[in-house]
Amino acid sequence: MVWCSFRENEATREQGKEMKQRENRKAGGLIMLLRRYLVQTKGAIAVEFAMIFPLMLTIYFGTVEMSHALAASRKVTLLTSTVGDIVAQFSRIGPNAMAGIYDAADEIMRPFETDGAGQLRINVFSIAVDPADNWTHSPNGACPQGTPAVPAALLASGGSVVVAQVCYIHNSILSQFFTSDPTFSDVFYLRPRQSDVIEWDATQ
Repeated sequence: MVWCSFRENEATREQGKEMKQRENRKAGGLIMLLRRYLVQTKGAIAVEFAMIFPLMLTIYFGTVEMSHALAASRKVTLLTSTVGDIVAQFSRIGPNAMAGIYDAADEIMRPFETDGAGQLRINVFSIAVDPADNWTHSPNGACPQGTPAVPAALLASGGSVVVAQVCYIHNSILSQFFTSDPTFSDVFYLRPRQSDVIEWDATQ
């Protein structure tokens, strides 16, 4: 009985060894197949990467530039409303006061550059019912869009309207792919707060 039990245990151990050997052979075969597949597809992967990489790079830079352009556009809107709001608080204004407002404009537009020739143009108009009270201040030249039209309803009750116009040429990192850099512009209309008409005083 002891001899039979020993033979059975020995047979069980032999069967276990054979099963492990089979499993090892199967695992080794799978690894070999995987290695062969990788070797055979290495060239195809390189070709696919070479085709996809430029597209991925374009998408990346396009996304970055779009976010910069949106930020620049919002800065232009903020600057336009700020300039119009400040000017509307004067009852009399001149070139010195306007220069101070324009200096603040550079800070509002940061971190975007404003040093280029004609890159940032700020135009302020005072349009009154009486044309004799009209004045315009455009130190860096007019915007490509021209003088904005004032809706007749804004002057129906008399007085005047302050028109703030800003146009900004955005230096795009993708400018080499375009014929020109994008230009953002905005216009705000405000009523004077201190008087019906803001007088232009060249001494101020």
